[in-house]
Amino acid sequence: MEFGRIWVLRGPNLWADVPVIEAEIVLDPQADPSVERARPALASWNGDAELATLPPDATPLDVLLLLTRRLQSEVDEPTTLGKIGPAPRPGVIRLIFDYEDEPVARAALDNGRDFTVALLRGETIDWDAAVVRFRHLAHDVRLGPSTRSIVDAARKRGLPVRRLNEGSLVQLGWGEKQKRIWTAETDDTPAIAETIAQDKQLTRQLLYGIGVPIPTGRPVASADDAWVAAEEVGIPVVVKPQFGNQGRGVATDLRTREQVQRAYDAARAESAYIVVEKFVPGQDPPPPRRGWQTGGGVPARARPRHRRRPRHDHAAHRRGQPRPAPQRRPCDPP
Repeated sequence: MEFGRIWVLRGPNLWADVPVIEAEIVLDPQADPSVERARPALASWNGDAELATLPPDATPLDVLLLLTRRLQSEVDEPTTLGKIGPAPRPGVIRLIFDYEDEPVARAALDNGRDFTVALLRGETIDWDAAVVRFRHLAHDVRLGPSTRSIVDAARKRGLPVRRLNEGSLVQLGWGEKQKRIWTAETDDTPAIAETIAQDKQLTRQLLYGIGVPIPTGRPVASADDAWVAAEEVGIPVVVKPQFGNQGRGVATDLRTREQVQRAYDAARAESAYIVVEKFVPGQDPPPPRRGWQTGGGVPARARPRHRRRPRHDHAAHRRGQPRPAPQRRPCDPP
C-alpha cells in the first residue's frame, strides 16, 4: 500500500463544500485483501461501535479510512466525510475525507497508512502510545489557541479559511476582500503595537502610566528570586515569560515555593526573562445584548448604557393627533 498523488482541496470542491483531502492509494496486487486478521486489534482500540462501520467485505482502504478519521478525532478534529472510490488508473483507489487543520490531516493519513500496514501484517500496536505520539505531533503543527479561536469564529460565519504556511499565517476570505492574520494580529496591526504587546513588563508599565489597574509584579532573575517576589506581591501568583505568546510557559494560581520554582524552570525554557505577578481571578463577561458591523466589517458587541428613547408615532401625527414632545436626557444640551 503506497500513496500516489495527493490533492488538498482547500475550497468548495466536487466532494463537499468544506476542505477535503483526496489521496490515491496504490494497492499491491499480491497482497491479501482480507482484513480479518486486523479486526481483533481494531476492536481493542476502536470498540465494537466503530468497528461495526466496517462492512463484512471490508478492504484495507476501509481500515485506512477508519484509522485516519479516528486519529483526527483524537485531537478534537472530528470529520463528517469519508469516501472510497475508484480512480481512472487501474490498481489505484481514491480516498476522500474532510479536515479542519491540513498538517494534522496529512499526519493522520500518514500514521493511518503505517498502522494499516502493520495490522495487515499481524503486528501488535500499542494504541495508547501511538495516540500520545500523534497528539504531540498535532500539538507541534496545529494552530495555536489565539489563531484557532479566530479561525473557528470565521468558519462559523461561513468565511473561507486557508492556512498559508506551517506557522500561524492564515488567510480569511478570497480576492480583494481577503484579510490575513498571524496569531492574534491582522495585516492592519501596527508593528510598534505588536512589539509592545509581546513585552509583558513594558505593557504593564504603559498601562499603569495611564491609570489602568494592573496586578503588581516584577521581573525575577532566578528561581529563588521568583519566590521572594511571590512573597512580596502576595500569594497566589502567576509566573510567565516576559516575552512570548500563545500562553506558552505561563503558570497560574501558584501557592507554594515548590510550585513557583518549578514554574520558573518551565518558563525559563521559553524565555531568558521571567516575570512574577499577583494572581487575580477573573470571570467570563456577560453575554452581549446587541451587535453591529463596524466600518471594516468586523462584528462588534456591546451592552447598551441607557435605555433606548421611544420612537415617535409618525403615523399618529399624520392622522391629526399631536406629536409627543421629545424626551430630554441629562446629557442633552438645553
